[in-house]
Amino acid sequence: MGRLDTPRRPLPTKPAGKSRSTTPIPSTVITYRYNDKMVYVTPADSYQQAVDFAKQVFPELADVDRHRITFSVSVKPTKDGNHVQIGPMAWQAVAAQLARYEILEVIVNPAVVVEGADDGPPQYADAVAPPSVEKQEKSQFLSSRSPSPCGEEARKRSSSRSPSRSPSRTERVLHALGVH
Repeated sequence: MGRLDTPRRPLPTKPAGKSRSTTPIPSTVITYRYNDKMVYVTPADSYQQAVDFAKQVFPELADVDRHRITFSVSVKPTKDGNHVQIGPMAWQAVAAQLARYEILEVIVNPAVVVEGADDGPPQYADAVAPPSVEKQEKSQFLSSRSPSPCGEEARKRSSSRSPSRSPSRTERVLHALGVH
């Protein structure tokens, strides 16, 4: 054993904020799995490139809209598998942490089909009711209304005004409709 007065060599120091466990060794190969078929691929630089790789290695995805293709990674090895979807904005961070041969699930989301969406907005009938029918319906509506409690008072005030006043908006609309 060494003596107490023997000088010790200084231990090598790590750069601040760096640790062996947080510096991953870049993966050179990962695995895409789709419908129980697995294929080795090199890690993509971007999410869009990952989609391109999936469409390339799985011919059945060639005609699938690229927005329907997503990826997920297993976060805890369990029998029922807990998977987390990888968002496009997180692709580079997640891809940098993937282990060699790690399996990424390729998922195809169902297509959203809205029936009648291509037909445009609903069309309304261009036919206009004959004026006699319109007047009849409007007069029935107006006669079915109960009189306003201030209606009599307002009528008295309006009749006491000078005849040179201009008609109110309501009076103009009623006149245009032919209701007097």
